[in-house]
Amino acid sequence: MKTKVSYLLLLCFSFFLTNVNASGTKDPIGVKPFAICTGVPPFFYGFTYYPGQRVVYNNNLYQAIATNSGQFPGFSSSWIYLGFCS
Repeated sequence: MKTKVSYLLLLCFSFFLTNVNASGTKDPIGVKPFAICTGVPPFFYGFTYYPGQRVVYNNNLYQAIATNSGQFPGFSSSWIYLGFCS
């Protein structure tokens, strides 16, 4: 009985992990979490951004996943949406 319960818990936990990740690549219900944007600079057109850099644009937090310049967050595949700034 303990083995079945442990297996069920492991299965549920692995399902949770496959549907929740920080990169935002899989979003089964279309809802993003709130993000803490304190200390994150705003997006500036013309700056060069490198992978890992974060910016705030239209009160949303984005992270660069590719080197880019002049590509607006939310309109380019070079950015990933992390959530609405709380």
